[in-house]
Amino acid sequence: MANMGGRLAWGPISDRIGAESTLALFGLSVPALLLCPAATNMVPHDPETALLLFRAGAVGTLFCFAGAPVMIAPAAAELFGERAAGQIYRRLWIAVPVANVAANLLVTRVRHLLLSPARFPPCPSTALVTSQHRIP
Repeated sequence: MANMGGRLAWGPISDRIGAESTLALFGLSVPALLLCPAATNMVPHDPETALLLFRAGAVGTLFCFAGAPVMIAPAAAELFGERAAGQIYRRLWIAVPVANVAANLLVTRVRHLLLSPARFPPCPSTALVTSQHRIP
């Protein structure tokens, strides 16, 4: 619902206030994103409020992120001119999947380097505990 609502709402909003101003409104996703971890920390103390905050954060985030694909073409036209907007839009949609794959490979490689056993040898007490509880 939030995804569909965001896609339907951000176009008319952009037509009224302009693409640059609408993209600035996407900054609203930051507090919405921050609500989610804050809500998970509240679960032991007030689970009902935590669930309400988590849902609000998730819906707000989806609403903001759903509008991004809708806004890219008008923003490119407004920023770079209508003549170059199509080329920029095509290149952007090629670059996004390439960046997704590259970022995943980079994060996996860095994580492997940082968490390798040679870099962080196990604590002797951890080895003792895990050796006593092995499943045959």
